[in-house]
This record gives sequence, structure tokens and C-alpha cells, in this order.
Amino acid sequence: MIGAALIGLIALTGASTPTRAQEAPQALGDQPDPRTTVASLGAGSALNSPIPGGQVQPQIEDPVAIPSLEAMMAVRPGYTPDHEKSSAHNAAVRQAAWRYGAQNGLAAENQVIRLLLNRRSRQLDEVFDFRSLVLPVGDSDILMIPPVISESDANFAISENGDSARVTGRIDEIIRPENYVKVPPTWRTYLDREVTVAQPPTDAVRPQVEAEVAVWRQGVADGFAAGMRQSTETFMSDLNRLQRDIMGMARYRMLLAAGKVHPPNIDIIRAAASGGRNKLLIDDQQLHIRDHAGLDANARHWTGQ
Repeated sequence: MIGAALIGLIALTGASTPTRAQEAPQALGDQPDPRTTVASLGAGSALNSPIPGGQVQPQIEDPVAIPSLEAMMAVRPGYTPDHEKSSAHNAAVRQAAWRYGAQNGLAAENQVIRLLLNRRSRQLDEVFDFRSLVLPVGDSDILMIPPVISESDANFAISENGDSARVTGRIDEIIRPENYVKVPPTWRTYLDREVTVAQPPTDAVRPQVEAEVAVWRQGVADGFAAGMRQSTETFMSDLNRLQRDIMGMARYRMLLAAGKVHPPNIDIIRAAASGGRNKLLIDDQQLHIRDHAGLDANARHWTGQ
């Protein structure tokens, strides 16, 4: 599912995003200017579920050593008491097992996703090239990420009592304003995964009698499945956000070229030297967005009349 979604997004975005050769950035300075947490996921039975990516782990560049599901299920305290534990201890064992499995399930799936991304890094670098979309600001080294404009079609609404309705052919909306950056974002800004391996819990919450072994094994398996599920859901959400942002920035650039949006008004204050006796700032520039970019409501710009 992840691979298919990534390939589809590459194909869709690659056909829609303007390239550096198609449109050169224009300076703005002189213009008047992750989540559902593991703990909240349900725990389904997963004792017999295969572990995706286990067979390809040796191919991952600098892989993190993540314990296998079998190894986590086999965790024991190193001693066997001769008395039965209480139901309260059962609950503590179950909770510790689920948390341990979930954290490493998340790490394992994140590592599989990282491998997939690294294999397609060249394509991703070409398709999700934000350098063609960011804008220089005056003569400074500061760049501006354009606002993100969403577009939705065929919107309609009906009042509660049903005596009025509104039908809209299209809605354009700025869902994220422009902002300053030092370097352009990349697809890694959105999709890079952390791989953090959890350590086994303390002896106090490990299985110590036979009945607790089954509780521990089930808890680890359920948690591992939940962690993998969170990793996939988070990745899909981040992938959608990447598509939304790069398409929305490209839409802004096209609307700007067509005169259908107002660019931001930027104040630039320059000083050859500023400061005092103990600290002096040479060739100092202060940049401030006085008025953010906005859509142009002039109907003639949209209808051509």
C-alpha cells in the first residue's frame, strides 16, 4: 500500500508541478509585500501475522538493530519465582508488553519505509523540488516559501430548514501562509522517519509464571501490530501533506503570474551598522511581512471580462 501510494503520488505530482526551467523565481523584497500516538491505537490479535520487511532488513543502509517479534516475546526476567502472581501483575505485564511491542513495531515499519524512500530518493528529489517554488527576498540570503492554496470543486450547502441553498463551482483557499526559510524544504522534511528502538522493560513487569508468558506474548504481538499500523497511518498522512503543500505552492505561483493573487508586502529595514559599544551589527537587514499574500476578489481577473 505504501509503495503504490508513493508511486502514484510521484506520477501525479510530477505531471503538475512547474520546473525551474518553466518559471524563474521573482524577488519579493522590492514589492509593496506527527498524531495519533501508539498508546491510542487499538490492539488487534496479531500472533500469526507476518512481519513486513524482515527479510530485506540487511539491505537497509546503516540499519538499526531492532529485536524481532520472536525475541521480544521470549523476554524473561532471568528467574522463576515459585509463587503465582496476582491479577494486578498480569495487567502490568500486559501493559508493559504492549508498549514494548508497539514502540518496536513502529521502529520496524519506519525502517521499512525509510528503505523504500531511499530506493526512490532520486525520483523524489526530481519530483518534489521545492527550489523551483521558493522565492528570493530582496538581495538577502533569506528565501520565502509561498503560501499553500487549496482548490475544491462543486461545493454546495443547504440551510437547516431547507429554504435556502448555495452552490459554488470552485473554492480557492489559502490554508497556510508564506514564511521565511534559510533553505528550501525537501521531501525528507515531510517523510523522513525516525527509528528509535525500545529497550525491554524492567524485571518487575516481565512474565514470571507460566500464565503470564501467554499474556506477555499476546501483548507484544498486539502492540507490535499497533505500532506498525501507526507508522503506516502517519506516513500516509505526511505523504498527503507533502502533495497538498507542493501542489498548493505551485497553484499560488500560477495564480500570481495570472494576477489573481496579491503578493505579500514586505518591509526591509537596512542599516550599514547598528548596535552599541559592546555589540555591533554590520550590514544589518530586518525583514518583516507587513501584509500576507491574499486572493484577488476582482471578478474580472477570474472571468476575463
